[in-house]
Amino acid sequence: TIADAIALGKTKASGVYTDGKYYISGTIKEIKNTTYGNIVITDGTNDILIYGTYDATGANRFDKLPAKPAVGDTVKLRGILGQYNGNAQMKNGVVVELIRSRRYSRSTALHNF
Repeated sequence: TIADAIALGKTKASGVYTDGKYYISGTIKEIKNTTYGNIVITDGTNDILIYGTYDATGANRFDKLPAKPAVGDTVKLRGILGQYNGNAQMKNGVVVELIRSRRYSRSTALHNF
């Protein structure tokens, strides 16, 4: 859950991240940077910053994604957890699944992008 990710991230010193990768899901609340894909996702109660969003290969950042997540979409991401200046975050989040908001009617698995 996002709450678990926040709790784990806050156990790290600023700028230090987990060795292992974790999965989190949430609805995109805000896109702070459309080049790198710094986005905020929420579960309705908790919010977490995703510092950098990439395709399934990890090679293509947000601005190069063929199917860009948008505010209101639900995403499942895999990445490392930590904190920066007291705020928990996921770094280099890889989009594993993208579910479009109601304005779209399909789910897109991003494994092939």
